[in-house]
Amino acid sequence: MQKNKDINLEYIRTIACLGVVLIHVMKSAHDVFSNMSQVNLFICDIFVDNLRWCVPVFLMISGYLLLDPAKEVPLAKVGKYIWRIAVVLAVFGTGFAFLELVFEAKTIQVSMIPRAFYNMLTGNTWDHLWYLYTLIVLYCFLPLMKSVTSKLGTRELSFICVMIFLFVSLLPSLKALGLTLGIALNIMSVYMLYMFLGYMLRKGYLVIPAAAAISGLIATGVYFVFVAYGANIRHYEVAEIWYSHASIAVIVQSICVFSLLIKMPISKKPGLNRLILSCADNSFGIYIMHMLWINLIYKFFKITPERFGFPILLPVFVATCILTYISVWCMRRIRIVRKYI
Repeated sequence: MQKNKDINLEYIRTIACLGVVLIHVMKSAHDVFSNMSQVNLFICDIFVDNLRWCVPVFLMISGYLLLDPAKEVPLAKVGKYIWRIAVVLAVFGTGFAFLELVFEAKTIQVSMIPRAFYNMLTGNTWDHLWYLYTLIVLYCFLPLMKSVTSKLGTRELSFICVMIFLFVSLLPSLKALGLTLGIALNIMSVYMLYMFLGYMLRKGYLVIPAAAAISGLIATGVYFVFVAYGANIRHYEVAEIWYSHASIAVIVQSICVFSLLIKMPISKKPGLNRLILSCADNSFGIYIMHMLWINLIYKFFKITPERFGFPILLPVFVATCILTYISVWCMRRIRIVRKYI
């Protein structure tokens, strides 16, 4: 099953998946626990901000694979993509919303089930599921994006990417600096840009030399240290555009990470490759389920920085990765579950 897969893409999936887990271990600690010192909050934000490329890289993989004109994706298949995500969102989004109601009320009531379903429909479930809502919209626009890559040339596609970057990243950055221009286009999404970038990197329309990619990672890494310092040590009000997925730094960082990893030499150790491939194969399920274990560790087992200090976050990360992998692996032994995650 895995012999036709691009091994580098599977490594990228695994690395990005582990990065997402680390983001949420750190961000949950940063946002929830009251005894975190300024320095600890600063450290958490450094990790979180420097890993914001993880989800964009997932979308770049999607663009890399799906937007190739040689790959046929008829409307019926697009419908299957949307249905799959909608089912996962309905089941897990409702389940997690239900758990949140239980955590808050410290009791279980049947009336919580329709409330949880309503919360899922309105987007009031666990925050990490925003990605599923976004995927549904992107799949709805997949035929349009494939038409763009199939019918337009390199110059036209590059122009479209520049325009998306202009309206979703550069102009909002200028606005945050106090320069508001009258032109705006609010229907564009930075997540479409990431899919187009993945395709362009595949076709060689966008080529980033290794030295430039490493320099870009160092520059954006230092930038995010200053962002975290300003927010947590100096208590400046940092606008979201400076660290969100639409920020110039995250776009640059995502391109640099993908460019380096897609050319990365692959280990010759069969055991390591099997582990990486297995993690990549389970990456969607790991993304869905990892927040369950983070919540259980923090809220149910009470293993928190408040009780055990800041260094406990490393064991929490390792435990979350292991427990999530095992639970997803077990869940996928069930055929109907494996069909969706």
